[in-house]
Amino acid sequence: MKMIFRVKHIYVTVSPLFFAVAIWALLADKAVPFGLCLMALSLHEMGHIVMIYLLQEKIAIFRIIPFGFSCRLKNQSKIVPEKMIKILFAGPVVNFLTAGLFFLGTKEFAMMNLLLGMFNLLPIGELDGGRIFQIVETKRGK
Repeated sequence: MKMIFRVKHIYVTVSPLFFAVAIWALLADKAVPFGLCLMALSLHEMGHIVMIYLLQEKIAIFRIIPFGFSCRLKNQSKIVPEKMIKILFAGPVVNFLTAGLFFLGTKEFAMMNLLLGMFNLLPIGELDGGRIFQIVETKRGK
């Protein structure tokens, strides 16, 4: 059963599997890679959130899932494609910038951000790249 709570006007849901993955990481002595991955995922999602607010849109639901986060926007189907593409690109851009900043220092964190940014731009399903691809294909079909 997932936990649901509200922060101001945003509903937050937390999957119990998230805690299972976290406990597994601790027990398998993978706490440091899990923590770095969680930080990279958080930065990625913050990129989306900052762009959402810059474009004056609102988040309806914020989900914490086993391997990351996701947002559902209010009136998401009514957001113009150009705005949505900016929102979707914002997460990977933050990962690429973070990778560049940390490359001379913490290479593991830099590589994690680089890989996360590249992975999210793959044109697959609900990944940022998949959603961008769907928007572009829909616009091209009109």
